Amino acid sequence: MNRCRYGGALAVAIAACSVVPAASGLAAPAKEGAVPAQLVGAWNRNITHANWVKYGLGQSGLGDGVWTMVIKTNGGDDFYAPGSFRSGCIAKKGCFPFFSIGLAFVGRRGTIAPMPGLCATRGSYVWKLSGRSLTLRSISGKACGAREALFNAPWKRAKL
Repeated sequence: MNRCRYGGALAVAIAACSVVPAASGLAAPAKEGAVPAQLVGAWNRNITHANWVKYGLGQSGLGDGVWTMVIKTNGGDDFYAPGSFRSGCIAKKGCFPFFSIGLAFVGRRGTIAPMPGLCATRGSYVWKLSGRSLTLRSISGKACGAREALFNAPWKRAKL
């Protein structure tokens, strides 16, 4: 069952924080290295209410269900809340990310920029691709429950 919890103040704060930086150019990702081509594209992951609770975000207002992460060649990373992404919607300008962050890579290591309204610090991860699954394992920045809740399980390749 897909239970969305967008009524919380945190969800409003995330939306507000993500629009202003993106429009002003402040959300540009750090340029440590090119995004590996095999990571570029859309990825889905079902995030349950139990997962949000596990990382201390049970009353956060973040939605339960299939989230979509779109990794861009320039290091931008857009997150779409459950129900807000459909294959082809970006090209048709028919969907908008819930929030955006920056990614930077050096080999198999990636740095995830602070998350608007959720994490004030960066997180470092090691990535692994196995077939259509992308796994990110935290090597620093575990103090951010929202980042752990989003990244601490495999993402499956989706159609862009």
